[in-house]
Amino acid sequence: IANGHSLLYWDNDGDLLSNYSLSYLFVQYVKKQVNQGDQIFKEILTDRDNNYKAIENVAKKYISREMTFGKLMTNFRIALLLKEATGLY
Repeated sequence: IANGHSLLYWDNDGDLLSNYSLSYLFVQYVKKQVNQGDQIFKEILTDRDNNYKAIENVAKKYISREMTFGKLMTNFRIALLLKEATGLY
């Protein structure tokens, strides 16, 4: 994020490791927030929506009905900044 990397748009400037690393970190954050273990990945992969909505759907199911993908991304970015040991951030 600090170097301009995005979860949703990967440019092809040869820095794929940073893109994959950020995506991995984000889904690990989601896993921790929904508190459902590794099975959450199967739920995301088998969701009827084959895009960011699959993650939003599990967030709505396990975190809050009000949770959107945008809010989840914002919380993730705040968590990266605050680096709290537990909780939302």
